[in-house]
Amino acid sequence: MDPELFLKYLLFNICPSVLERIDVETPISSILDSKEFYCGYNIRYLFVLVYNALVERHFVGVYENPEYQWERRQAIHLLALGSLTLKDIREDVLIYRKLTAIGGDLMNMKADPAIKDVSYLSTIGNEKFRSLKPEYFSIINVFFFLYCYYDRPNKDQEFLQLYQNKQCKFEILDIPELRHHFKGINNFLFSKACSDLLVSVLVEWHQDSVPKFARVVNNLIITCMSLCLMLKVSLTHNIKPAIQKTIDLIFGVREDLGDLNIMLFLVSMKGKVNHAVLSSVVDYLMELSQIQPDVFSGLSENPSDMKMITKKCQELALKNFQSNLQEHPEFDFHNNQKSI
Repeated sequence: MDPELFLKYLLFNICPSVLERIDVETPISSILDSKEFYCGYNIRYLFVLVYNALVERHFVGVYENPEYQWERRQAIHLLALGSLTLKDIREDVLIYRKLTAIGGDLMNMKADPAIKDVSYLSTIGNEKFRSLKPEYFSIINVFFFLYCYYDRPNKDQEFLQLYQNKQCKFEILDIPELRHHFKGINNFLFSKACSDLLVSVLVEWHQDSVPKFARVVNNLIITCMSLCLMLKVSLTHNIKPAIQKTIDLIFGVREDLGDLNIMLFLVSMKGKVNHAVLSSVVDYLMELSQIQPDVFSGLSENPSDMKMITKKCQELALKNFQSNLQEHPEFDFHNNQKSI
């Protein structure tokens, strides 16, 4: 399906009322301007759904044992919020299997290797618990439990506390190659429709078009996480056209962001919003970009200074990724307003 039509399909399902005034020919930008998406609460569902589908590739990636990967990811996120008994982890990890005809202790024990792979045994009192190994805290997806909160509805706040306490930092797990039938997922990730959706959130924050009390910071976070995913996937799998599009998107100067690029805009928002998860995601985007943090130190509100840093940031990105882009001599890095 065409990426733009796919996004419209999701938007119409999230807010069917827009169909009273809008049809499939309406541009994405106009749909997002509808009152139903004002403040961003409804659009948050779209962002989380799309991001999880793009990053959690258990059953569409090239894995020898996809189900094992799915069990590991669930176990990691359950244990990130505290130690649990093996029995409790089994019950939560295997909830989805209750829809199948398989049952009994054999089914419950099937996830044990995945659980033990990501945890270590600890004893509290007379009871044995499993605790998450420290190295897995960095690949936690704070939006993993969108649909199944089990008995802990405040998981997002618990994850936030982990970041506030410096117990974890944002990092995207290793991204596998896609299986043949799912190659179209990358086509969507690097499509103009996907880029336009991400930019719409950034422009909203730049223009102060929504009152501060009504803003949804999660949308800003997922936008930044999605940019990290684009850069990680394109570089890891050496997708030349995707690298070109992603670098241009992140580092090209944009009029709709006050002649800044997205990278510098997000760094400035990191200081203004003061949200632990956002700060960690922006730091990871800088890490992927191979630009030293001191380039962004001491940012001023002076427009001319910001534009100068934007240009420096742009030039550094071009230098850092020159080897990745050399097979694309048609790449015009300075064509800042090019559509992606």
